Amino acid sequence: MPADARAEFVMDLVSRLPEPERTLVTLRRSGVGEAEIAARLGLTPEQASQSLTRAFAWLRRAMLAETVPDWSGAWGLRIGTEFTAPAEVRLTVTGEIDRDNAAELGECVLAALGAELRPAVLTLDLAGVPLLDVAAARVLRAASEAAASRGTRIELVRMSPAVRAALRVCGLDPLVRD
Repeated sequence: MPADARAEFVMDLVSRLPEPERTLVTLRRSGVGEAEIAARLGLTPEQASQSLTRAFAWLRRAMLAETVPDWSGAWGLRIGTEFTAPAEVRLTVTGEIDRDNAAELGECVLAALGAELRPAVLTLDLAGVPLLDVAAARVLRAASEAAASRGTRIELVRMSPAVRAALRVCGLDPLVRD
């Protein structure tokens, strides 16, 4: 895609953001720092950072998707738990996993491992995860080690090519199941 078309595509996506995220992203892209953005918009630096994180996560997801996702998908990590067999638990993860929410995933995994059930297999369904970062990889590695110490095997299933590549780069491909 030519640079002009890419820029137009990104600007179209930015225009679809609700306020104040649209203004936050526009200011950030023009080089304004988060502290100044927060001051200009009457937000705390933490609020500005969290809103920017959500907005950029949605933009990345929109750029990778076949169709533009609803903004509602940008509102954080969602994890569903399902007991799929007597000794199996499946966590269905939706949303980006990054430094802002990786600990939440870790807590859910540890809770599933600590359940009375003591699952033989803990499956993480990552079909709804468009991207994950190194913080997520650290959590998944620690979860795998914690699981192994309890006699549980972790399996990562149904991920996008981008997530699969990130897992491979982080050395987590032994956990991936097709």
